[in-house]
Amino acid sequence: IYTFREEFRQWLPYIPAQIIHAKMKTEEIEANLIEFIDKRVKVLISTTIIENGIDIPGVNTLIVIDADRFGLTQLYQLRGRIGRGNRQAYAYFLVKSMDISEKAKARLDAIRDFADLGAGYKLAEFDLKLRGAGSLLGNRQHGHIEALGFDYYHRLLVKTVKELKGELESGKEAKINIHFPYSIDPDYIKNSTERISLYRRILEARELKTLTELRIELEDRYGKLPNSIDKIFYAGVIRVLVNTWQLDEVDVYIDRVVFRFQEESIAESLFAFSVRERIISEHVRVKCIDKRTREFQFSDYQAFTRFIYSQNAWRSTGED
Repeated sequence: IYTFREEFRQWLPYIPAQIIHAKMKTEEIEANLIEFIDKRVKVLISTTIIENGIDIPGVNTLIVIDADRFGLTQLYQLRGRIGRGNRQAYAYFLVKSMDISEKAKARLDAIRDFADLGAGYKLAEFDLKLRGAGSLLGNRQHGHIEALGFDYYHRLLVKTVKELKGELESGKEAKINIHFPYSIDPDYIKNSTERISLYRRILEARELKTLTELRIELEDRYGKLPNSIDKIFYAGVIRVLVNTWQLDEVDVYIDRVVFRFQEESIAESLFAFSVRERIISEHVRVKCIDKRTREFQFSDYQAFTRFIYSQNAWRSTGED
């Protein structure tokens, strides 16, 4: 990449350029990006490190060299780095020659053809046909569970296994929508197998006591829990409540949770108050949205989990 920058300087000596790549120190990457964002340099020469998480609306031109060596998803993500503002954007995917594989040609044709709004789904479908579905539990085209979201992956897997064994439980399963990302920091638990096992144990817990024992075990083995794992325990607490309260659907946010009960009588028996809104602890309040819906609001998710643990909230009905 440094050799290419020197060549670029020979081609266009009056155009300032900067570099970023994954082996650089974080501080250096940030400094170079800020130079580019502030328009002190006009060209950013980068590896695929830019394909996720970089949003610079003023950038309107992308040039990908040796584009035939990239996967379709990578090409799509790279193209998404431009055109984020109100200026016409241009993406150029270059190859050294057209003597490339048929699959590479198909990928380049696809990235050219699927350029309309909503093309992401079509590209994913095309990529599935091109590469094959792969193996969920094997090592071919397996992807990353954490990118999918382990909670969703785990529910799909458990449901599929039960279907195959003829063990599906009767009754409607509550829908849980978690509106924030969470994962286990690899610096905290380095072994990926242990991280996946921890996900499973937290999300399969049916009692708060089980979650408490898990927290104690983790702190004993690995030290103080980081916020990233606290968020997973927060999701675990919600799943315990789902199994206890006969819920229809739950929307989970960092600062609030919306519970929709299967029946009005369940909501009324748990939270039987006539006022529209009620403060039930120093940091938690509950709102009556309608006859079947209650919204808990709190200063942060840890305040809510502390409230649940300390009050056995699902047994408290309170007074008007």
